[in-house]
Amino acid sequence: MTLFCCRNIAQLTIFSHSCSTILGVNEFLRQYVVGFAEGGFDYNAIPLERQAYELQRRFEILPPGMTFSVREDIRRFLGA
Repeated sequence: MTLFCCRNIAQLTIFSHSCSTILGVNEFLRQYVVGFAEGGFDYNAIPLERQAYELQRRFEILPPGMTFSVREDIRRFLGA
């Protein structure tokens, strides 16, 4: 259980870091806060969080030896 939890935190941290690298810290924070407010202050409605969990889900069901580009998926999602 601890390993799973730590892996999830690491994956979500990598997603956040990748987003802030692509968008810049100020734009990442703006999108995060606006998404939080527009989602009725519901954490689960934040678009950036939803995308992070979707990428995590894809990673978890990925067959051994298969890969996908998280950075490219983030770029597509952000329109960057």
